[in-house]
Amino acid sequence: MNRPYSLSEDEFHKLERAQESITLMSILFGEVQRSTTYTPQMIASFLDALGEDISVVIQSMIHEVKNDRFESRGASHVQ
Repeated sequence: MNRPYSLSEDEFHKLERAQESITLMSILFGEVQRSTTYTPQMIASFLDALGEDISVVIQSMIHEVKNDRFESRGASHVQ
């Protein structure tokens, strides 16, 4: 399996789940004929769960970038 951005398997699955959730909601919102189909609470719950998954992925990326910068600084000092 090719995981982008050096994500762990769990983080990669959360990223995939977030992408699939956004796609699903886009499709569902596009097919809604009545504005009363979804309540604000339903949408808020969905967005809250989606936000948690995206937050984990973003935090992982921030950690990875910091590690890369630290390693590159250390390598330049050694030379």
